[in-house]
Amino acid sequence: MELKTSLKIIFLAIVWLGCVFIPIYFEKEESPSTGRHLSENNQWTKPLFTDVGSDIFGSFLALIAVTVGAGGGIGGGGLLVPVYFLVLNLGRFSIPLSKATIFGSSITHVMLSLYQKHPKVDRPLIAFDVSMMLEPMTLGGSVIGVLLNTIFPTWLITLCLIILLAITTQITFAKGLKTWKKESLQAENKEGRSRVPSAVIDSENASLGLVASANAEHTLETGDVASKERQINKFLQRERKVPYDMLVLSFLTWVVIFILSLLKGGHGAPSVAGIACGSGGFWVTNILSILSMALITKITGDYLHKIFLKKKEIGYQFIEGDVHWDEKNCLHFPALCTFAGVSAGLLGIGGGMVKGPLMLHMGVNPEVSAATSGFMIFFTSSATTMQFIILGMLRFDYTVWYGTIGLIGGILGKKIVEVLIKKYARPSIVIFILALIIGASCVLMGVSGIVDVVNSANEGRTSDFQFNELCT
Repeated sequence: MELKTSLKIIFLAIVWLGCVFIPIYFEKEESPSTGRHLSENNQWTKPLFTDVGSDIFGSFLALIAVTVGAGGGIGGGGLLVPVYFLVLNLGRFSIPLSKATIFGSSITHVMLSLYQKHPKVDRPLIAFDVSMMLEPMTLGGSVIGVLLNTIFPTWLITLCLIILLAITTQITFAKGLKTWKKESLQAENKEGRSRVPSAVIDSENASLGLVASANAEHTLETGDVASKERQINKFLQRERKVPYDMLVLSFLTWVVIFILSLLKGGHGAPSVAGIACGSGGFWVTNILSILSMALITKITGDYLHKIFLKKKEIGYQFIEGDVHWDEKNCLHFPALCTFAGVSAGLLGIGGGMVKGPLMLHMGVNPEVSAATSGFMIFFTSSATTMQFIILGMLRFDYTVWYGTIGLIGGILGKKIVEVLIKKYARPSIVIFILALIIGASCVLMGVSGIVDVVNSANEGRTSDFQFNELCT
C-alpha cells in the first residue's frame, strides 16, 4: 500500500472518529443495565463489553461479514443485521449499527479504489458514470419500498425476500461460471499464441503494419480524420483523471439524501422535523425525494448521452465493459434500479445486493463493478449513519468499535481479493464472492424471517398475517 494512500486512510479514520465523537457531548448520563443489551423499555443502555463473550463473538463475526462484503463490493448488511440481532440482541438498533459498520468499511474501500486504474485501460477503476446513473433512482425506489414494507404482512415480505435473493444468487453464480469459462479460454489462447514461432508473429505484424500504413496514407489525406483523432485524444486524456464534476454531483446528491432523510425519517428513525405519518408534509417529502432523484438522473443521463453520441461520431473505440449511454440504456438501467430500490426498501436489504448483479448484467468488468458499488455504498451509508447519530440511535462506544471493525474489514476484503485476482488472473472471483454473500444473506435473513413468522403465530399476533394500514 502506498504511503500517500495510507495517510489518506489515517486522515479519514480521524474524521470518522470525530464524526462519532461529537455526539458524546450531547448524550445524557445513562445507567448500565444488566443481562441484555436492551433494557425492559427497549432502549439501548448496555455499554460495550458488559457481556464480553457475546461482544467478542459478535465482533469476530462482524469482521468476517464486512471483510467478505468489501471483497464483493457490497456492504454486507444482509450478514451484519442477523449477527447484531441474534448475537448482540440489539433488536431495532441492529440496522443503525450495521450502517455504521458499513460506513467504516466504505471509507477505506473508496480511498483504496479512488485512484486505482482500470484493469484494461488508463482510466479510474470506479465507473463514475454508472454510479450516477444507478444510485439516484435506487434511492428513489427505496422510498416506495419502505412504504410498501409498512403495508405488507411479515410472511409476504419473507417470501419475497427468499425468492428474490435465491434468484439473484442463481443468476450471479451463473454469470460467475460464464466469466470463469471465458477467462479459461482467453488463457488457453494466450498460451497457444506464445508457442507460435516468433518469425511467424513478426511476419504477421509486418503484414498488419503494411496494411495500417497504407490505410493511414489514404485516410490522413483528409483533415477530418486528423481532427477526429485530436478529439479522441482529448477524451482519452480527460478519462485518465478522476472526474471531479461527477464527484461534485455525487456530493450534491448526498446533501439532498441527507436533508430529506432527516425530514422524513426512515430505517426506524423519526422525522427530525416532527412530520407525522400520513400528513401533508409526509407526502410532500416522500414525493420530493423521488422527484429529486429522478431529476438528477435525467440531468446525468442527458449529459452522458450527449458524450456518447459525440464519441460515436468521431469513431471512439469503446472497450469491453463500457456502457453505451444511448436513449434505451439511459431509460432502461435507471428503471431497473428503481425496481432494485423498491426491493431493497420493501425487503430490508442493501441496494448493493441488487445493483452488483445488475452491473454485471450490464457487462461491467467485475473489478470495476465491485469498486463502483463500494463508491455508491459510501454515500448512502454515510448519510444514514449521520442521521442515526443525530437522532441518538447509535451509542458512541458501539459506533467507534464496530466502525473501526468496518475500517479494518474494508482494507482486508479489498486487499485479499486483489491478491487473489493478481495471483490467479481471475476477476470472476469477485462474482463468486458476491454470489456467496447474497446466498448467505438469503439463508440468514430467510431463517430470521421464518422464525419471526412462527413466533407471531405462536403468540397470536394476527396483524403480522394481514395487510396493514400505512400509518398505525
